[in-house]
Amino acid sequence: MGIIATVVAVAGSSAASLSSDELATHSAARRGLGGLWELAQHIDGHFLPYYGFMHLWLQFGQAEWWMRLPSALATGAAAMLVAALGRRLHSLPAGLLAAAVYAALPAVSYHGQNARSYAFAAAAAVLATWALHRAVAEPARRGRWAGYAAAVALLGSTQVFSLLTLSAHLIVVAMSGRGVLVRTLPAMAAGCVPGAVWLAIGFAERHAISWIKLPEPSVFLALPKMVGGTPAAGWVLAGTALLALLLRALPAPGAREGRRTPRSGERARASWPWLAALAGWALLPPVLLFAVSHLVSPVYVDRYLFATVPAYALLAGIALASLPPRRRGARAGGRRRRGGPRAAGRPQAGRAPRELPPGGAARRAAGAARRRDRLRTLLPPGGVPVLRRRRAPRRRAPDRARSPPRVLPLSGAGRRRRRRRGP
Repeated sequence: MGIIATVVAVAGSSAASLSSDELATHSAARRGLGGLWELAQHIDGHFLPYYGFMHLWLQFGQAEWWMRLPSALATGAAAMLVAALGRRLHSLPAGLLAAAVYAALPAVSYHGQNARSYAFAAAAAVLATWALHRAVAEPARRGRWAGYAAAVALLGSTQVFSLLTLSAHLIVVAMSGRGVLVRTLPAMAAGCVPGAVWLAIGFAERHAISWIKLPEPSVFLALPKMVGGTPAAGWVLAGTALLALLLRALPAPGAREGRRTPRSGERARASWPWLAALAGWALLPPVLLFAVSHLVSPVYVDRYLFATVPAYALLAGIALASLPPRRRGARAGGRRRRGGPRAAGRPQAGRAPRELPPGGAARRAAGAARRRDRLRTLLPPGGVPVLRRRRAPRRRAPDRARSPPRVLPLSGAGRRRRRRRGP
């Protein structure tokens, strides 16, 4: 899935000319290390890690497609991480569907062909959430918390405002217990140190973004366009993500409350803490960025929120994987009952057929249902069927006294030997 997302992002990357933001990247990456440091002291200081990486990347080529290739690779990495995180949160089909949704979004293709750091920010956001899920699953392993801190440090180095996605991590940690909370906060604080440095540099250079106006509440209506790339794709994606929460709220057929692992034949269900974290990942960063714009300085730009797009894709993948499966042969069985000869004298059961687990248990249960239906057709109304187990026939022991043993006569040589030995 990651390869497909990379190919989709690379296709046509050399057709469009460089935008104004990409020209800024090209101008900064062509500078030397001293020139980059001098640039960071006046403008775009929080982009210094990305500019430093692009400075090394452009040493091997200057073509437009080569300049945009890192963003395409980051898009493929994000799709792979989305698939892995969806599998951990729900199931393998949910992960694959979420990755497919993410790769098919026009907004993802656009930033995958844009020589800026937003595709890296989305990949780092998924990586940090994936690392947190592994650490929460086994909180006693210190190496996993170190990996989470490193992922958070990478997140803050790609794009400063992508750190707002950590608010979703606080939700799941607060719902996981005190033991997880006391381990998460130090790791998160250590990982936020590089981001705090770039944030301080960016705050000192806030004059460079004086063109940003104070946002109005109507900016939230433009979120679907930012998420999906087009308003239609964004609204469909938001509705599908909302469906994941609704399906989780409804009781699953045949499932018991408090059961951690579903039985065979039952659909997997994502836990409430992580569904709440995905919803917070999608909704809290826009609200927080809006609040910062009104309380500190206007910084609300919709592309700064691109790191929230994987959350919508994950919710959509979980929703699609949570839909009730359609039983094979249901349509053919309905036609047989309506027009077949067996449907004329067979009474229909008053309850809906239960979903059966795959394998031998399903075949045995189906055979038992067919035998019960056949028995109902033979009984009078109100009759009670009595099922008896068929016993195996007893084997009769052989009667040895009934026939004497058979004695074979001796040959001539045997009679001569017996005469020599005597009686």
